[in-house]
Formats: sequence, C-alpha cells, structure tokens
Amino acid sequence: MLSRAAFLGVLSLVVFLVAAKPGQGEAKPTQPSQVERGRSIFALRCAVCHGETGGGLAEARLAFPEDHRRCESCHKAGNPDLRAQMGDSSFETVRGRVAVGNAFAIGTAPPLRGPHALTAFRDAGALQAFIRAAMPRHAPGSLSAEQSYALTAFVLKLNRALPGGVVVDRKSAAQIRLP
Repeated sequence: MLSRAAFLGVLSLVVFLVAAKPGQGEAKPTQPSQVERGRSIFALRCAVCHGETGGGLAEARLAFPEDHRRCESCHKAGNPDLRAQMGDSSFETVRGRVAVGNAFAIGTAPPLRGPHALTAFRDAGALQAFIRAAMPRHAPGSLSAEQSYALTAFVLKLNRALPGGVVVDRKSAAQIRLP
C-alpha cells in the first residue's frame, strides 16, 4: 500500500501529464479537407449536370433511366424559367405539377476535367468567381464563398492543377494559373 506522500506524488504526476498533453490518446475529430468538402458539394449540387466524375452532360445522362436521358426535352432554350414560380420548392417537388417542356434551359454542361476543361479561365480566382456567380445553373449565386472555394479546389484536383497543400482562398486562387 502506498503511503500518503507517495499517493500524492503519483496523483500530482498524473495531473501534470494530463494537463501537459490534453487529449493524448483520445480520438481527435478531423475536419474534412477543402477538396473533400468540394467533392461533397459537387455530388449534391453539380453532378446532376456535370456527371459524377466531372465528365460533363454526356456522363450525367448515364445516371438517369434511359427514358429520361434526353435533357433537352425538358431543358431547352425558350422554355419558361420556373425558378420564380418555385419559391422554396425543389425541382423534384415541382416536377410532378408541370408539363414536360416547362423547365429552365440548362445548355450543355461541359466536362470539368480533361485537357481543355479549364481553358476559359486565366486562374483559379476567375474559376471561383464564375462558380460563385453562375452555378448551379438553376440557382446561380446560391453558393457561399466557402462552398465556391471548396468546389474550385475540387475541380482543380480533378485536373491535377491544385498545388500540394494549398487551401484555395482569394489570395491563393489568384496565384494558381490555369492552362
């Protein structure tokens, strides 16, 4: 049995070690990387038009049943824009109440990966500004700055254009030149 002095000494040592290394041995919660956040946002907001891997509309169509792969039948130029009628409803909610041919025009969603995918943008800052202002097509301007930077990081990663360890923000985006 420990003497009172020995017990207090051991207790003091334990308190010191715990205080000196808080959380040691505990699982620390991890923050998803910017690219991983971008990947999640892409899956929820972008893949429906650009495809699961960024291959563009041709890839995106493959995710739909065969009888729904002609996007132009519902999404063609000259169709009325339903966004004003929708309010807070989603397209899934509204779709059952509207006739085919009454959805907004989506154009042709380009591939977001490949040798020519980013040639319209001088740098990652221009890409981020476009994403923030114009995407998603059915709700332009609805992405936060953080979401648009995360998407930019993800698209850069798809194209092997994201320098290692770089977090894309206003300052770094202007420095990342695109082909």
